[in-house]
Amino acid sequence: MSLKLKIYNLVYADSGYYTFPKEQWVELLEVVQPVLIKCIGKYIPETVDCDNYSLSMYHFVSKTFMNAGYDKQGAFMIVWSKKHAYNAFMDTEGKVWVYEPQTGKVIGEIEDMVDDIYESDKVWFPGEVKLWTQ
Repeated sequence: MSLKLKIYNLVYADSGYYTFPKEQWVELLEVVQPVLIKCIGKYIPETVDCDNYSLSMYHFVSKTFMNAGYDKQGAFMIVWSKKHAYNAFMDTEGKVWVYEPQTGKVIGEIEDMVDDIYESDKVWFPGEVKLWTQ
């Protein structure tokens, strides 16, 4: 699979990830995001802000895969623009979707983001990009 992510500043940490259809990702994130909000609390500038939400959401999603007995994590990322931190996930078609952990919304495909908030600059995809479909 050719990855459109090669155009970004990528940081890797693990050996591979599972991909899922977009609808399955959305279902998973709809379960995890309210738990994140309950645990991390309300937005507080410079204390509990976008980087805290995106890092924590990444960890909550990783923990969900561990608890479910998967041997790899899902293709879920931490992403930065020049002004914001958020998440993204890769579906089984190789499309990467921007996800806002503070609202639980899928914003759109990463390659279509052109505004200052979601125009992605750096993608922390914790691992070498070897993908398995589930």
